[in-house]
Amino acid sequence: MRALFARPILALFAAAALGACSAESEKPAGPATARAAADGQNGQGIAVACESDEAIDAQTRSELETTARSLRAQLKSGQLDALWNELHPQARREDQRESFMEALKAMERRLSTTGNETKLERVHRVDLSGGINSLARATCGDEGDKGTTLLVNAGSEDVGVVILLDDAGSSQFATTVSLRRRGNKWRLLGIQVNPSEYRGGNAATYERMADNFMRQQKVVTSYLLLGLAQTLSDRGAAVKSGLHDRIEQKLAAIQRDQLFAAETGTWTIGAARFQIQGLSLVATQQEISPVIKYVSPQGLVQDLLDRDADLLVEEVRRRFPDLPKHFETVVFEAYADMPNQPGASYQAYRVVRYFDPAKRRG
Repeated sequence: MRALFARPILALFAAAALGACSAESEKPAGPATARAAADGQNGQGIAVACESDEAIDAQTRSELETTARSLRAQLKSGQLDALWNELHPQARREDQRESFMEALKAMERRLSTTGNETKLERVHRVDLSGGINSLARATCGDEGDKGTTLLVNAGSEDVGVVILLDDAGSSQFATTVSLRRRGNKWRLLGIQVNPSEYRGGNAATYERMADNFMRQQKVVTSYLLLGLAQTLSDRGAAVKSGLHDRIEQKLAAIQRDQLFAAETGTWTIGAARFQIQGLSLVATQQEISPVIKYVSPQGLVQDLLDRDADLLVEEVRRRFPDLPKHFETVVFEAYADMPNQPGASYQAYRVVRYFDPAKRRG
């Protein structure tokens, strides 16, 4: 039976979804103004205009940036209740407060690793009218990789999106703040902290590396580096960049590749047979690691899973010798049964191993 493959890079960093918008992490494009059609649920016309960067009038741009920096500072300093109080009424739901706060705590931990200097990457302002109960799609910025598609609830209040960058050693985080104007005040719709650089490389860097490995027919290494590029270009479901969309298409193409299926089917190591079920990535505070999901031949017995991990890490080193150049650890996620029902719950056990055999066990 052909193995099932999960999409890579599922929510490496928690986000306060609640209508959050965000954008890609490449260098800022030049000033641009774009108009876009909208998807109206009620068939009514929606007028949508998006302005980016210097195309926004100076006062509005300053208001958006100042508000976003203030909210990011509250997040980094742990003023989480203050962020809840800043929410736009559209985004405030008491039944989601607990999950909102948990997401903020995760983002606070990410920002705790950053310095004091915060750079502005992008600013978008979307002017909407009509179709209050509809979803509008606006294209902002330049065409191609730098372009950003925003999905926002239509209505009579403008929407703003601000992306701020923070360095954290050899990595970088992008804080994306989405805002909606209520009267004379910009109120918070959502906030999200995602990696935008990893070990000094951005999404375009890792996409080029992945393309090079694909030309060498090293499909698994290419797949994981593309997944890393996808992570670095991801700013949430409400915002899609041209770069992010192109990377998703490449990932889908690799999943259909026969060589990829052969490399990620059943691994035979001595007398043991491991059914590989999927590849993904997971993030810790600073590192990102590949995750190899498999069905354990003997069930979820911790001592036996530790032994399996020792066998599997040696096999990964042998099959994919380029991975240790980009990742410090690998995670083995064991299942007792094949996880083949979308949305179903399955018991799993994770064991971490360093790629460097001289380092202690994970």
